[in-house]
Amino acid sequence: MWWWHGPAHAHADGGAVRHGAGASMPGMATLAELDALSAARGREGEVLFLQMMKRHHDGGVAMARAQIYCSTTVR
Repeated sequence: MWWWHGPAHAHADGGAVRHGAGASMPGMATLAELDALSAARGREGEVLFLQMMKRHHDGGVAMARAQIYCSTTVR
């Protein structure tokens, strides 16, 4: 996961991309989870990354379904 610390994942001020202490959207990683991922190495890191990305994409599906429901439901 050499790319984790690359320019695409950094802010202009040099800090890493971070989210709030609690996840605000479905599937978003917490600071503790991102720190654990950053510290993980080898197979452990790859598995953790994939687990987090699956949850992240599942959250995206939930948000898309909610948007479809909200845009097609008569109020």
